[in-house]
Amino acid sequence: MAFIAVVLSILSTLVGIVIFPLSVIFLYDYFTAPEPQRVKNFDYNQQTEEDENGIRKRRFTGKPEEVGFTFPKTLYENFQRGMQVSGDGDLYGVRETPTAPYTWIKYSDVFKRAKNFGAGLIAKGLPPKNDTFIGIQAQNSVEWVVVEQAANAYSMVIVPLYDTLGVEACNYIINFMNITTVVVDTVDRLKNIVNNVEKVKALQRIICVADVPADLRTKAEGANVELVLFKDIEALGQQKPHDVVPPKPSDVATICCTSGTTGDPKGVLITHENFMAEDEALVNHLLPLRFDTNDVVISYLPLAHLYERMVHIVMQTHGAKLGFFTGDVRRLTDDIKELRPTLLPAVPRVLGRIYAGVWKKARENYVTRAILHVAFRMKRVEVYRGIIRQDSIWDKLVFKNVRKQMGGRLRFILTGSAPIEGDVLTFLRVALGIPVLEGYGQTESTGGATLTVIGDNTVEHVGPPMVGVEVKLVDVPDMEYKASEGTGEVCMRGKIVMRGYYKLDDKTKEALDDEGWLHTGDIGTWDEKGCLKIVDRKKNLFKLSQGEYIAPEKLEQHFGKSKMFVQVFIDGNSKFAFPVALVAPEKDNLVKFAREEGLDASNYGKFLDSKQAKDFILKEFARIAKKDEIKSFEVPKAVHLLKEPFSVANNMLTPTFKAKREVVRKTYKKTIDDLYKEGQQE
Repeated sequence: MAFIAVVLSILSTLVGIVIFPLSVIFLYDYFTAPEPQRVKNFDYNQQTEEDENGIRKRRFTGKPEEVGFTFPKTLYENFQRGMQVSGDGDLYGVRETPTAPYTWIKYSDVFKRAKNFGAGLIAKGLPPKNDTFIGIQAQNSVEWVVVEQAANAYSMVIVPLYDTLGVEACNYIINFMNITTVVVDTVDRLKNIVNNVEKVKALQRIICVADVPADLRTKAEGANVELVLFKDIEALGQQKPHDVVPPKPSDVATICCTSGTTGDPKGVLITHENFMAEDEALVNHLLPLRFDTNDVVISYLPLAHLYERMVHIVMQTHGAKLGFFTGDVRRLTDDIKELRPTLLPAVPRVLGRIYAGVWKKARENYVTRAILHVAFRMKRVEVYRGIIRQDSIWDKLVFKNVRKQMGGRLRFILTGSAPIEGDVLTFLRVALGIPVLEGYGQTESTGGATLTVIGDNTVEHVGPPMVGVEVKLVDVPDMEYKASEGTGEVCMRGKIVMRGYYKLDDKTKEALDDEGWLHTGDIGTWDEKGCLKIVDRKKNLFKLSQGEYIAPEKLEQHFGKSKMFVQVFIDGNSKFAFPVALVAPEKDNLVKFAREEGLDASNYGKFLDSKQAKDFILKEFARIAKKDEIKSFEVPKAVHLLKEPFSVANNMLTPTFKAKREVVRKTYKKTIDDLYKEGQQE
């Protein structure tokens, strides 16, 4: 008994040694914490107001804060404003090599090059009209922006061509839209077009940033396609200048081709008015956060996507700066450290890597891991109270190193294009001490339509509609969703909504109704605060042999929460009563399981093919299904473990990191067929 008493006394002392300083730190931070950052005249407990027709918009309790200036009407005017408010300051930063510092190009230099390039196109016979389409296939660069600003200055239209659309899709776009001129940046991209030049009858001219090899020039000219250098177009325009022909707000600024998972790409018509309405909605929605000429953004998301385009537009509105990444996503952190951005547009995949990287490093040392856990939990209390800051004791002791990895100057992160895990959002808000907001929208809505609000640090929703945007839910009878019961297809209306699809009237009528509502195909519900939650997808339904429907994307979202999975792809077939799955496992966690079970995973590829590994993954499916109340017929009965995750590079993902379902099915057809046979034997 005496021994037990001594042990208990020692334990009590140790607990006291730990608890006392933690209590002191907690109380100090509690009483020195600043007031939560709040939006003026805004009720966080009721963020939207609903009319008698079920239409919702953002709700204010009084006059909202104002930005203090009038927004331009076109992208041309917007660039001119940026040049003016910046005092012709720096606009774009470039690193010539991964170890070089950033060098900067001023607003006026970009505009001068854009005028020369546009005049050069006109000298080549392209009229400065709104039916002149310029294709562009290039990585983010100054040249990309020069093409865009040239089109804006001369009322032309740019049509970005995604690498990941594939050669056939790009050929289809060029022919379908009668694009006579395409700009490329590298010899590899040039080669892809020249090698298929006989399939693109509309093409007359390719403009290349890089020097052109003689054999490609000969091949192109043999097909009556002119090959000219980018710098030569600029020089031609300098020799034959042309006055700008500014666009009207109603003019089309770009045709952004959806990278959809099925069928031919659809060309979304986005006008100057659409872009500037999105700009105004976003800037107003983010108040009290304000942008200025001191802001710097890292440009790494593809400019072919509207998300990144909108980032550039918002920065130009405020005369701010953008630095291009060096081109290798694996070196993105190095670019960020050098650039030291103040704002970071991101996608969940990037933020997930940051989150996983911090915890992976912490796990290398038990003490470090324990300290990080304690610091996170203690500071998380503040975040839940709406307090975001960088000067708590935990910031000084622990989180300053995380911020340093991100350049040390970040004051805002925006994430979109796909759902993000709540744990990741909360951790980044805690560790970085800045607002991290999540948006929702589509290409057809010029990007974001709803967005979480500064000061609301809850998760698992995408906020209220942005200022000037209306949202409603409509019934989806096939899926038994009823708007009257709070769940239905998300529809949005406002100046941000596209004009339609290029030369696809039937598709336009499917997406846009007579009242101007864009039918998104996403299933949403309103939470108790009036924030939108995306819970399902109308399209991509599979009917199983017993007549039950499954929504693969919904299931992928559920199963994807597991720390055992990097990616999950669910397939269904009307001939079978069950789905099957392709899974990219989280290697470290799967190897850990193998070690605990005494299994040999030294040859990881071989282990992925083993019955033990597959059975473990199927048990993980069953565990999540029980936890999330997923129906038994929705749980995969057979699984294939991928040695290589889906990626944009291997053409399995769209540029917004969504699975190209038809491409995956075609690529893994034999594997999927075998899985159904395997499932029948269970």
